[in-house]
Amino acid sequence: MSGSRDCNLTTASPRRPTSPWTGIKHTISLRMGVPFEALLPYGIMLGLFGFSGAALSKVRHMQNGGKRARHSLDRWDRVLMDRDRRLTGYLRGQTDNVVAPPGFELNNPWRMESRFF
Repeated sequence: MSGSRDCNLTTASPRRPTSPWTGIKHTISLRMGVPFEALLPYGIMLGLFGFSGAALSKVRHMQNGGKRARHSLDRWDRVLMDRDRRLTGYLRGQTDNVVAPPGFELNNPWRMESRFF
């Protein structure tokens, strides 16, 4: 090897090496830069996870009739939600009518076990 094109990467050289193909002098840096191209897939994945979470939250919000989701439902809450669904047609719907709609008198909320039926 010739001495003019020898690049020693372990020590800092006072002269600037020349590229054998282009003839352009360049500086050799011993520190590694951050490859931002490797971070792009992580940004895309983070964005898609955020988008899917927001979309699922919006779908759940729309399914609840524009109301927030209920938590810690006991048996009584489920009975009342079933009654509201039979009255209004929506699981979270509520009505203030004193008289039940026609056909509601035949819509029995009592459930019978299959062994007695």
